[in-house]
Amino acid sequence: MTEVSYDWLNLVEKALTSTQQLPPLEENFPFPWADASQAISTGLQLSLNLTSTRAEWKEPEKILQGLGDKPFFVEVEISPIEGSVFFAMSEQDVAYLTAQALTSGEGFNNLKLREGFYHFLFLKALEAIDHLQIFKEVSFHFSPVSTAPAIQESAFCIDISCALPEKTLQCRLICPSSFVSSFKANQPLQKTTLLSPEVNQDIEVTLRCEVGYTFIPQEDWEKAGVGDFILLDRCSYDPVEEKGSITLMLGDTPLLMARMKPESMKILDYAFYQEKETPSSSSDILLTAESGRMQMPLSKLLHLEPGAMIDLPMRPAQGVDITLEGSKVAAGELLKVGEASGLRILEK
Repeated sequence: MTEVSYDWLNLVEKALTSTQQLPPLEENFPFPWADASQAISTGLQLSLNLTSTRAEWKEPEKILQGLGDKPFFVEVEISPIEGSVFFAMSEQDVAYLTAQALTSGEGFNNLKLREGFYHFLFLKALEAIDHLQIFKEVSFHFSPVSTAPAIQESAFCIDISCALPEKTLQCRLICPSSFVSSFKANQPLQKTTLLSPEVNQDIEVTLRCEVGYTFIPQEDWEKAGVGDFILLDRCSYDPVEEKGSITLMLGDTPLLMARMKPESMKILDYAFYQEKETPSSSSDILLTAESGRMQMPLSKLLHLEPGAMIDLPMRPAQGVDITLEGSKVAAGELLKVGEASGLRILEK
C-alpha cells in the first residue's frame, strides 16, 4: 500500500471537521510520548518516562489548582503561532528533578542555582523535542516566569506524569484558548491527527453516493408532486445504458470519483479539483440524487486509492434518494429525455 498523501488527508480532515465527526485537535493531539521520553532521557542522561494523565479545558480560576504553593513556570513561544504556553511544576518536584540530574544527586541549597539548572534542563528537553520534528517550520523560545501567569481566559491543560526510577513527578502544560485557536489556524503538525490510531480507530464515516444534482427555486420544489419530472444540472449516470460514475461525498465535500461495476465500484481518482456547486440565485436550493449511502471505518477510508474496489450499496436503476441539505425529502428514479437526464418523483 502506498503512503497516504498529505493532500488527501487534509481533504478528509476538512470534511470531517465540517461535519463535526472529528474530535477536536486539542483532545487528540498525536504527541509521541514514548519517542519524546527516549529523546529527553538521552539529552538529560536521566531515565524517565513521560505520559499524559489528563487533558481538559479549565476555567481561569482552576488552571493553577493542584500545582502547589510555589510552582515553577516556564513560558514557551512557538513562532509563528501567536501566544504562549506555560509549563508548570511544583517547587518540590523541581528540587527532586534537579538533584537527580546532578551526578552527585545532592541537589542545590541555593534557590537561584536550582532554578537556573532547572531552566537548563528544560532547554535541553525542548531541544530534544525539536529534533523529533513533530512540528514544521516553527522555532521555540522560552523564558522563565517569576510569578504565576495571570491567564484571563480558559485554557486547555495537559497534566503530564514524569516517572523517574524512584519517584513520579507531576507537571502541567497550560495552553490558553487564544493559543489553541492560533495553533489550529497555523496547522504546524508534520503529520495530521488522522494518522493517529487513537483518533481513527473508533470513527465510522457515512459516505453519500451522489449521481446527480440540480439547483431549483424553493417554491418550485414545494409545488412539485409525485410523477413530476425535474431536470438535473449534472448527472454522471446514464439510466438507459445503466453505466456511469459516482461521487463519494462526506457531508458536502466530494472525496472520490468511482466507476460503477455490476456489483461493486472502482475508485478512479481523488476529487481534489471538482468544482463547487453554486446556485444561480440565492433563492435556489440544492437537490441531490443519491444511490444509497455506506458506512466505512475512517481507517479504511484514509487508505482508499485509485484502483480499489468497494461494495456498491445499491444501483441507481433501483431508484434514488432525493436529498436536501443531507436529508432525504423524496424518492425517485432517473430518466433520460433526449440528451438530458432528470428525476421523476415517485414518493414525496
